[in-house]
Amino acid sequence: SYTHKRWTLLKPFLKTHFEAAVAACSPSRKRGEGGGGRGGGRGGGDAPALARTGAVVLARICQLESQLYNDFFGPPSPARPEEEEEDEDATPLHTTSSSSSSSSVPRPYRSSSQEYYESGALSQLLRGLCLLLHDVLRPLVIQEVFDSYGQKCNHRFLLNYGFAVENNREADGFCPNEVPLDFALRETDPLYSRKLPCWSRDGQSKVKRLRLCVADNENMRAAFSLLRVMVANEEELVRMLGPGNMFKTARDITYPVSLRNEERVLQTLLAKLTDALSAYPTRLEDDQAALACQDDPSLRPFSNRRHALIQVRGEKEVLSAFRALCATALTLLEVSDAVFKEAVNGLYSESNFFTANYCSDILYRLRQEEQRRLGAAAAQRAERVNLSKPTIV
Repeated sequence: SYTHKRWTLLKPFLKTHFEAAVAACSPSRKRGEGGGGRGGGRGGGDAPALARTGAVVLARICQLESQLYNDFFGPPSPARPEEEEEDEDATPLHTTSSSSSSSSVPRPYRSSSQEYYESGALSQLLRGLCLLLHDVLRPLVIQEVFDSYGQKCNHRFLLNYGFAVENNREADGFCPNEVPLDFALRETDPLYSRKLPCWSRDGQSKVKRLRLCVADNENMRAAFSLLRVMVANEEELVRMLGPGNMFKTARDITYPVSLRNEERVLQTLLAKLTDALSAYPTRLEDDQAALACQDDPSLRPFSNRRHALIQVRGEKEVLSAFRALCATALTLLEVSDAVFKEAVNGLYSESNFFTANYCSDILYRLRQEEQRRLGAAAAQRAERVNLSKPTIV
């Protein structure tokens, strides 16, 4: 069609023109020129100037395109009054047969393309041209405003501001992305009635939702505390909620109770994480590949679908990190001390501090307590007097 041909001609020119204008005020150029100002040398402060220049260019192009389009497809223009009032005696300086008959030559499109003229094709063409400038300016505007947003999860960026940060990490490597998980007691638990007062003492509902990120923070400690109550047997529950601890809530069990209890905690959390990941229609690897691919036009930078996919990918990354922690910790529960230390040192060397800190702190303490308990029980058995064979003194 006509508008498609015009689009293929104008798009490369305008795109190259706008990208060259952005490159002219890139961060490296600004630093080289000693540029400063409110944008901090990032080029964000030049966004208004680029918008004004681009708008002027687009306005002129849209005006010319409208005139050309109307000349081909629009209705005939009425004669201007000033032309009708011209002096009849005035004659042109140069008169030729071709010029005198040009006004009477019919325009073939005008009589046959009224429907095309009214179809809105021109509006679609002009809108596409304006979006070229929009796509170039939007990253500059977002970069400029992002400085004042602060540390937030991508779900908060998407909900409040309509975009997600693709690499949402702080300078120290911390990622504030979060994922919600629900925790609740099993009503079929034989100890349900004894656990319920502790579970409900904080005044919240029976189903407790926590937003977890990849960090040893208050929510992570609260999640493990709730899980320790959920999987506790009678002996462990007495240790948690004995006479000296009767006013504790389920969130206050921040210390590990026993090796058996912590193993059940890791198994329960691993199953919960696996179920949460399986509820997504795609895998984390699929999302990463889709974001890396540049062939899908629906995932172009700053598109709504791309922002949504970035948010979902962030949730899966958090779930996968916790799942890796659980799987690693379960394999290190009963290995030898030498293997345990080697594995933890390997986690630190890989910069996997999230899993390494849990293993070196919680698991190491539990392993030491379990070894002392087993040693004391063995010594007690060795010292026990055998009454079936009395000794005569």
